This record gives sequence, C-alpha cells and structure tokens, in this order.
Amino acid sequence: MADQQIILHGYLGARRDASRSLTFAELHDMSLKKTIQLVSSPTAGVDGTKSPHQLLRELSEHTPVAVDGTVVSRRAPTSVSTIDNAGAIITTVELKVDSVTPLNSFPEDIIMAKETIFPPEKRHLQIRNDQIIREALAFRSKAARTIRDELCSNHEFMEIETPLLFKSTPEGAREFLVPTRTRGLAYALPQSPQQYKQILMASGVPRYMQIAKCFRDEDLRADRQPEFTQVDLEMAFASGEDVMRIVESVVRRLWAECLNIHDLSETFRRMTYEEAMLKYGSDKPDLRFGSELHRIEYLLPVDLVQKIGPHADPIVDVLKFPAAEDPQETRKFVASFMDSAEALPFVQNPDGQPGIFVFDSRKPLQGLQVFGFEAAEQLEEMLDLEDGDLVVLQARKNAPFTGGSTSLGNLRLALHKAAIKHGLREAPKGFEFTWITDFPLFSPTSDTEPGQGGSAGISSTHHPFTAPKTAEDVDQLLTDPLNAKADHYDLVVNGVELGGGSRRIHSAAMQEFVMREILQMSDERMKDFAHLLEVLRAGCPPHAGIALGFDRLIAVMLGRESVRDVIAFPKSGKGEDMLVKSPTKMTEEQMKTYHLQLQHTMASVINKVMLFTLIFAMLSTFGLAVPTGSPESTSMETDPLGFVGTSADGVLRSYSANGTVLDYRKLSNANIQTLINSIPASNKDQATELRALFGNADGNDVTDDDQIFNPPEHLKLASRPHPDMSVEKRQNLCVPPKFKGKRGDLPECVGDACAVHENCKCQGCEFCHIWPGAFILQNCVI
Repeated sequence: MADQQIILHGYLGARRDASRSLTFAELHDMSLKKTIQLVSSPTAGVDGTKSPHQLLRELSEHTPVAVDGTVVSRRAPTSVSTIDNAGAIITTVELKVDSVTPLNSFPEDIIMAKETIFPPEKRHLQIRNDQIIREALAFRSKAARTIRDELCSNHEFMEIETPLLFKSTPEGAREFLVPTRTRGLAYALPQSPQQYKQILMASGVPRYMQIAKCFRDEDLRADRQPEFTQVDLEMAFASGEDVMRIVESVVRRLWAECLNIHDLSETFRRMTYEEAMLKYGSDKPDLRFGSELHRIEYLLPVDLVQKIGPHADPIVDVLKFPAAEDPQETRKFVASFMDSAEALPFVQNPDGQPGIFVFDSRKPLQGLQVFGFEAAEQLEEMLDLEDGDLVVLQARKNAPFTGGSTSLGNLRLALHKAAIKHGLREAPKGFEFTWITDFPLFSPTSDTEPGQGGSAGISSTHHPFTAPKTAEDVDQLLTDPLNAKADHYDLVVNGVELGGGSRRIHSAAMQEFVMREILQMSDERMKDFAHLLEVLRAGCPPHAGIALGFDRLIAVMLGRESVRDVIAFPKSGKGEDMLVKSPTKMTEEQMKTYHLQLQHTMASVINKVMLFTLIFAMLSTFGLAVPTGSPESTSMETDPLGFVGTSADGVLRSYSANGTVLDYRKLSNANIQTLINSIPASNKDQATELRALFGNADGNDVTDDDQIFNPPEHLKLASRPHPDMSVEKRQNLCVPPKFKGKRGDLPECVGDACAVHENCKCQGCEFCHIWPGAFILQNCVI
C-alpha cells in the first residue's frame, strides 16, 4: 500500500510540532477505532490559499477533516504503552499530507479530553468521547443481527413489523395515549405486539419475529425505560416447550458469537415458581451462590415464633450466609450493613425485623442460645454451620406466595452485594440460566398495578391471554381461580429476568370466559377485545410465544448495571430525554387542535377557590369580612388565589382575589374550630390546610393552649405568601421592600439563629420558627 495516493476522512487528534517545518498529527478514523499518523511539511498553497502545513497547525483537535496524501512506510515505534488506544494505532505506515480540508470546526468552549465527564444534556459528546459506550452500541447492533439470522435463517421465522399506533386495551400496564384531531379519539402506543402477533397466528403465518419498540407508562428504575426494545416471537401449532428450545438455541449462538462462550448447556435448568420462592425467595433467583431458604417454624420454641413478628401463625424461613471466617469480623459486617440505607426496608418490614445471629463456637450453644438446645443442634446440622456464618430468620404471613419476592429473598441478595462491597466475597462469575415455570394464572389486585380493569378483585398475573397449564387448572377456574397454574415461563440468568412467554388461549369461548366470568370485565371493556375474539373464532391454531427484553439482555451480556448504559439515547429517571428536552409542554394551539384541557391544573384552582370561599362564607357569619378600600386594607400586591400577610397595623390577614380582607386576629379559637368542623369529612385535605393556615402545629383541634393569636410586635414586618406563588413572587413579598437589607436590619432580628435558609430574602425575623405551623416552614420553596 506504500506510495499510494488516498483520501482519508476522520477526526484530527493530538498534534506535535517537531519544528517549524515538521508537524506530526493523529487522524482518528470515522468510527474512532483506528488511528494513523499524519506527517506534514511546508508546501505552497493553491491560488493564494493557506498551505496544507499551515492549515493543519491551525486546526483544533477533534475537527472533522478530509486528508489527501501519500501512504509512506514508517519505522514502528519501540513502545506505545503510554498511548491509551495503542492497540488501534497503525504503526507500519503513515500519511504524508498533500492537502487538508476541514469539514466543520470544533469550538474552543468545548473541552474534550479522555477524563472529561459530560452530563446527559451532552449525550452526543458522551458517546463520542467514551469508547465503552460506542462499543456497547456496536455490540448491541451485532447481537440484533445475530438474533435475526438465527431465527429467520435457521428456524424459518418471518420478520413482520406491527403498528405502533394501536388502541387502548387493559393488558396489565399503564399505556401512553396519542390523541387525534377527532374529538374524544386516541391511539395507544403498544405495551407489546401481543395482540397483533396472535392475530398473525390466525392469519396463516406460522412463525413471526420482530425486534419491536414497546411503551409502558410505569415507574422507572435501573432496568426499566418508558420505551424499550424486545425480541418478540410467536409460533403456531406449538407449545411452550417448542418456544423454550428455540430461545435456548438463540441464547447459545449469542453467547458463542458475541462473547466467545461456547459451554452453555444444551437445555437450561427448570424450576417452578413455588420452588424458586421457597428456596430463594425470588421468582428470578441468582443461582451463582447458595444460601437457600428453609422453613423452620416447626423447630422453634412457641414463644420465639410469637416474638419474631406480628403474625399469630407465621411461616418462619431461615438461611445461612457465609461471611467472614472470624465471627468478630462477621459482627462488624452485620453492624455496618444494618446501619446502612440498604437495610432500611428490612428494619421497617411490616412482617417484623429479621433475626440475625453469628455462629461462634466459642459462645454458649455456638451463639444460638435463643433457639434452645434442641433447635440449635438441628439448625447446625441442617445448615452445616461454621464459625462466622450468619443465621438469618424472617417471619412471613402464612399464605400462598404472590408477587416476585419475599423479604428474606431480598435480604439474601442485599447481604450478598454488601459482602462483595466489604471484600468478604468475590463477585460471582459466569452465567446460570434457568426457566421459571408454573406461575399462578391469577393474582390478587393491588393499588400499584392497574390489572385488566375487572371487578373480581383478581387480575391476570401476566396478561389475560395466557392459557391454563393443564386440564386440572381449567377446572380450577370454576372453583378456585387463584390456585390455577399458568402455562407461562420466564427465562432468568444471574438473578435477572430476561423475558417471559406463554402458551396462549386460542379458543374464543375460553378467552371470553376468562375475561367476562373470571376477571369480570365490564361490557365496555369486553368491546375493547372484540377484534381479538373474532380472530380467535376464525379457526385460530394453538400457539405460543415469548418476548425477551433486548435492552436488558445486552446489559447482562456486557455486565452493565443499568439498561441506560446500552441505549443510545436513554430516558432519565424522570422519563426525560435530557439532550432534546423531551417531553415538552403542549402549546395552547396544540391542545386546541387535539381537544385537550389541563384538568389537573383546574382541579387545583377549584380546590383553592373552594377553601377560600368556605372561609369567607363562615367569616361573613361572624361579621369579620372587611370590604376592599377600608382603612385597614393595604396596598400590597395580591395573588389571584389570595395570600396571607400583615398590614401596616400589624394585623394578620388574608387578601382574597376580589380584594376582601379577612381579619384572623379577631377570631376566637371557638370560631376557628367551628370553621374547621364545618368542612365535610370528604375534604380532609382542606381541614388540614385550614389548621395550618391558622397556625395549629399539632394538627389537632384548636385550643387556648396553642396560643397562636398573640404574635410578637415585630410580626407587623413579616408577611406570609401563599404557597402556590412562584419563587420570585414569594421572595418579593417575603418582607416589605424598604427592608431589603442585610440580615440583622430588621427590629429584633435573631440573625444566624433564624430557621429560614441563610440565602432566603426573608432577612431573619422570628416569624418562621416561633409561629407554629407557618406555611413558610411547611411549603417554602426558596
């Protein structure tokens, strides 16, 4: 390749000026993977332009350029160990520069070095400056290609795109709605392509796959995004076993081609939901370390069982957790863990706190005295205890398992992570796969999960299209639906659920029975699924499928803690794209186009208006409303909803939207209590706010003991802005303008002892911390 004339495109790297007539520079290729050295010497410019040598010396690092030059051989450097990307540097040749064309400029105000950490608002620079992120995105691309090839080429799947503008159907998660210009009509973004892929099974498509975008309006966490990608597939004339075999082949190829791991087993381990919850306290157990759970309430003294938790007849689980070999080191570890924030959920567990004991052969009964002689002896044998081991007890309600984990299962994982952090354990390596099967078909509804909108008090554990496992489970639908098992399966690796699937209900009659009779969906809700029932009625064959979380899959393969680390443009914990600043506020014109109105804002306004209307109505009966323009009114600016403040004579008042002034100091405690008692029971929030408004700190009835209507003389200098005001407006109203001085300028100011934040423009009067229940303490946003 030497002596060839070529044009290279890329980004300028570091430059070294050896002399006035010799310059060396790096040129990073377009993918920022390879680097070649540029060599430049002075040459004449063309038609009065700057010479390439001069131009190269003036261009900033990171500038995108096109370089025309001649490839020449070079002597390889004796050492490149000081260069971070030494493995990517081309050392056999270099490029003698003939011309340089800058394709854009790189601004001086952006400092980009290897150690520079850019915020999420600069995601483009994060990606460009961080090789790890770019490699993760390249890995993700390769994995997607591998999955498509394995399914479509080796297993005859068809890749079919399904619509993103779907309809709202109660499948189990909250949806994102897309309003239309037709009044009252909206699309819904799909939680998954579930219904479309079942429709394809009835359409004569034998095997479908898609790497699909899905959307769920859920609370966010490290492994969840409002929009996510899943590997979606469905097979006609197939069972769950068929699906699991296909997925195992996909996983084996992924691990072999992308991770160079070739020793995964041909078939993965199987475990029922009940077994996983009993042994590990989790429906996605990490099998790389032991510490299995055991039921032992039958071994324990009755008085000990009663002390463990609040339940009368609890189940008590125990696990052994090997920590340090020295019991004293284990005690230090336990003390440190229990003082950490990670232990708070276990300390506050409504089933009772865990009992944690250190096995120590130097102690009486090896430190297990509380168990009694017989139980301690059996525990030692059952758990094969050694010095320094932790014995952890936890009570739970004597009821069937529901949900994804138990408290002791979560504690098992928390102790494991803490032990690694403290250097007592090494982080486990490798990949342990297992299928979790036989989930409950239905679960009790909860406040946090919307379910499918039925009135039966139960909801489908996964979605309402999952088939019962056996004929016996079909019979259970009529007698005890919560005891029926689902033909559902989750793929779990290293404590992470990669995805889940099931055999589907393919009979229209059975599907309607589950929705109408078991879940007790309303006729209106049933209409949402009329299309699916009609499809199933048209001779739909048996079918099964699965959806694998693609983002989570890539994160697990690369060992990343969060899926945000493997997504090009992830959303923040608040669901925001910090780079493009989405979501954005809708304009009045947009809302008008889509027939929308911000009802929550109106509700807030109405609530406040109702509160102040109630105050005015009651005070009018006491003859205490002062008309606008009276000598006692002030010229202070008033908020549209009113604010509470003091007038020139030091009387605490409320100024309403229409300018009426209420004199609160002329109210007796009995008057105020009458006012509070007049609020209906359904408006508890208003009663609470009213108590705070009148300064009752403990939230109980107003009594003479509260002594809240005798403020000090200098209160005439203070004001209490309404909490709904903007920060700027509150600051302006905090003290009269003539007192905009330094802390200490006000009469009787307490200076640094003031409870108000030191940067607050309220210059330190005692109003905040001597007048109980003041809004400025409870709701101050400054």
